[in-house]
Amino acid sequence: MIYMGCLGEKRMWPNQNHPERKDDEVFLSNMAYHDFLKIRWQTKRCGQYPYANGKPVNVPGFSPVFVKKSEIQEFGLELPKVEEA
Repeated sequence: MIYMGCLGEKRMWPNQNHPERKDDEVFLSNMAYHDFLKIRWQTKRCGQYPYANGKPVNVPGFSPVFVKKSEIQEFGLELPKVEEA
């Protein structure tokens, strides 16, 4: 499983300025759909366009994944800080 995020580590989460991220969500990672189906977050959602380092990337078969902030907090993780663009 390849992840382009850092869930579970208490450091800055990358790509929080992803254009598809809703205000009540965090960007989790870019991943393949079969991996998306394996993650246990109840509020997970697949987006359309993978991003890395604030820019679109061409990673065939990968999509961005978002999770509601409330679920992240319930799990006991710190929310990422969103830098203003």
